[in-house]
Amino acid sequence: MTVHFIDQTLRDGQQSLWGMRMSQAMMMPALPHLDEAGYRVIDFGGGAFFKVLVKTWKADPWRMMREVTSSVRTPMRAAIRSDGTIGMSPTPDALIDLYVERLVANGIRSFWVFDVLFHRERVGRIVRLAKKLGAEVVGAVIFSESPVHTDDYYREFARDMAKLPVDAIYLEDPGGVLTPERARTLVPSVRDGASGLPLEAHFHNTTGMAPACYVEALRAGVRTLHTAVPPLADKGSVPSVSVMVKLAAQLGLKTELDTAHVPVVGEHFRFVAEREGFEVGGPTEYDLDVYKHQVPGGMMGTLKAQLAEVGLSHRLEEILEETAIVRKELGYPGMGTPLSQFAGIQATLNLLLGERYKQVPVEVVRYVCGYYGKPPGEVAPHVLDRVMEHPLAKAGMAAEIEQPSIAELRAIHGNVSDDELILRALLSAQELDAMKLAPIVREYPVPLSRLIRRMANTDLQHASCSTDNFAVSLSRYAPTH
Repeated sequence: MTVHFIDQTLRDGQQSLWGMRMSQAMMMPALPHLDEAGYRVIDFGGGAFFKVLVKTWKADPWRMMREVTSSVRTPMRAAIRSDGTIGMSPTPDALIDLYVERLVANGIRSFWVFDVLFHRERVGRIVRLAKKLGAEVVGAVIFSESPVHTDDYYREFARDMAKLPVDAIYLEDPGGVLTPERARTLVPSVRDGASGLPLEAHFHNTTGMAPACYVEALRAGVRTLHTAVPPLADKGSVPSVSVMVKLAAQLGLKTELDTAHVPVVGEHFRFVAEREGFEVGGPTEYDLDVYKHQVPGGMMGTLKAQLAEVGLSHRLEEILEETAIVRKELGYPGMGTPLSQFAGIQATLNLLLGERYKQVPVEVVRYVCGYYGKPPGEVAPHVLDRVMEHPLAKAGMAAEIEQPSIAELRAIHGNVSDDELILRALLSAQELDAMKLAPIVREYPVPLSRLIRRMANTDLQHASCSTDNFAVSLSRYAPTH
C-alpha cells in the first residue's frame, strides 16, 4: 500500500503562517525541487491568493499562474468556493463559471470544491463544469467541532458529496481541532459516506495533534495526505512532510517521495522567512482555547497580518474569545471559508465599536437568512432580532444576489480579455492600475552560501557577484598535493 502526498507549502502553508504574502519571486526557486519530489499534486492557490498578489505585490495573478504552472510537470490545484471567487462576497454564477474556465486555461489541472454548509446545487454546477473541462475534482468535507457536528452529520455530508461526479473526497480540519479519539470515529464515518471514493486528509497542526490524527486516518484507509515543507509546516499549518513520510513507513506503508528535495526547499524558505520577517512553523504548545474559537490556520495567518497593519495585534486574544461567542450565537457555523471569516469579522466589530451587533455585515445577514444554506444550529434570538432590522433582510433580499451575464459585465467593464474581465469585476480599479504599472519581479536574492554550493557542484573555476557597497569573488581551490 502506497501513501501519496499533496504539497501545501505554496498554498495553505504560506497562507497559515505568512498571510498569503509569498510572491512569485519567493516561490520560483522552490518549484523545481517540489516538482521533482514526486508529489501527486501541488496545491497552488485560491481566491484570496489573487487579491493579496494584486494588493501586496502588484502582480498579475494570471500571468504568475501561467508561468508557475508551465514550469512544472506535477498537476497544480486550486480551491473553488461554491458561491465565490476572489473575495468573501458572493460572486455571480456566470463569473464563477468563467473563473473556473480561465483557471484551467491558465494551467490548473486539479480542483478542490467546497461549501461549508454543502449547497448541493451550487457545488454540483462547479463540479460538473470542472469535469467537463478535463480537470480532476475533489469534493471537500469541512470538519468543525460543536454539539451539532456529529459523525452522522459528516457521514451524510460525504454521502451527498459522493453523489456528484467527484474523483475523491477531501476531509479538512481547518481549525486543527480534530483529536485522535475523534478521528477514529470520524474518518470511518466519512469513508462510509464516500461510497468507495478515495479519501484525502488535510488536518492543520494547530494543537500539535495532526500527525497522530493522520496516523488514525491512514489506519482507516486514507492514502493521500496533505503536508508542507518546514518552515511552512506545523503551528497553524499542516504537518511536516518529513514527519509523515517517517510515520507512514513505521506503519508499513510505502511512499514515492524523493525526500532529498525537501531540505533544499526548506533552506530556501528559511532564508525568505528571515529576510522578510515572516513566521516560521514549528512545535506547537497545546492550547485549549483553540477548541473554543476554532479559527482556521489560513484565517489566523491573515488575521494576524491584518491586525498588525492597523496596530491592533494586542487585541488578538480578545477577538478570538469573542469569535467563539459569536459562533455559538450564529448557530455554530462550520469554521471554514467564508463562514469562519464572518464570525471573526462580527467579533472584531463587536469589540471595536464597543457594542455587540451594533453593526452587522451584509454577509452575516445573508448567512442568518439562509443564503449559504441552513445554519447547523439555532441562531440566538437577540442576534436574529438585530439581523432582521437590516434593510436587506427587511426587503427580503438577503438570500438573493444579482446575476448579471458575461455580456452585461462586459458592458460595464469594457471589451477586455476574459482574465482581465474577472479582475475588473472583483477588484478595484486603483489596485489594477497600480498592478499594470508595477515592474515584474521573477527572481529572488540568492544567499551567498547557496552560490558557493552551486559553484562546488559545477565545473566553474571562478565566480563573482557585487552590489553597490559589497563584492565577493570565488575561485576553485586546487590542492597541490
